[in-house]
Amino acid sequence: MPNSKKSISVIISTFNRADLLRDAGRSVLEQEFDPQEYELVIVDNNCVDSTPEVVRQLIDQYNRHSIVYIQEREQGLSAARNAGARAACGEIVAFMDDDSEADSQWLHELWSVYRAFPQAASVGGKILPVWIGAKPEWFNGIAENINRLDRGDQIKEFVFPEHPFGGNLSARRDVLLSLGGFSQMLGRKKQGLLSNEEKEFYYRLSRLTGFRTLYAPAAVVYHKSYGEKMTRSYVLKRFYWQGVSESLFEQLTGAKTRRQLLGLGVTRAWRIVLLAWKLLKDRTLVRKRSRLDGVLILCQEIGKCKMELAAGMRQIFGKPPPERKF
Repeated sequence: MPNSKKSISVIISTFNRADLLRDAGRSVLEQEFDPQEYELVIVDNNCVDSTPEVVRQLIDQYNRHSIVYIQEREQGLSAARNAGARAACGEIVAFMDDDSEADSQWLHELWSVYRAFPQAASVGGKILPVWIGAKPEWFNGIAENINRLDRGDQIKEFVFPEHPFGGNLSARRDVLLSLGGFSQMLGRKKQGLLSNEEKEFYYRLSRLTGFRTLYAPAAVVYHKSYGEKMTRSYVLKRFYWQGVSESLFEQLTGAKTRRQLLGLGVTRAWRIVLLAWKLLKDRTLVRKRSRLDGVLILCQEIGKCKMELAAGMRQIFGKPPPERKF
């Protein structure tokens, strides 16, 4: 169908997940929301699988809906999301992941909050995990927070540093684009697990006056945990990269100078040694923190430490800090 002004544009960025994309797309196209009022924008981020065929099937099956298919050659989730926002024609752009499925009332609930709160620049909803296969017995504690965002059952305001997660995030398109979209220095790129592109965006949004970011509890997206994502090695890597992402966020936003980061890195390295020693000496510490929690915290600290020390070394050798890229 031709591209015309819509209330909402749903943007799904995808990279070689054709089978998962099919289910994600169907969940969007079967919303209890007027098909004339929204569109689905699928951003192909250099897929080499059957993604084009899956998109053609969706277009044929849901011919009453507006489906836009674009390709973004610059690799990375932030680049793909930004391309989707530029191609969208909705007043609101709503993002979800290609390994998720939206509740049938998702768009209705998001739109209702925007209509009730005209000052809302962004609205995010609840993200609940869905296990494809048996949930591992060890997968509990802070590990479960990877795929979950649940702030209760009442509409409330996110106050930075709290913010919606990218798997269920929406914003007024003009506000998103006026801020330059998501930083392409952050966010997933192929096999890397870099994140915090949403946090960096909400940092900039929080500095503007007159805008609010709201939580819509009834706007639910279900995020799938499957295969590699249910292995210990993946979870350990995920927390390591979270530490890397936190440190890079601080560098990009100027929250810490490189000299401060060097000092933090040295201090953090000492804390890592102490924590590792405690974990090796007293295995009950791991059990007290819901089994893996202590090890996951250690991985995150190592990621932060690496980036802080690297930033400090760049200071010593006179190399420039990383620049924002949108």
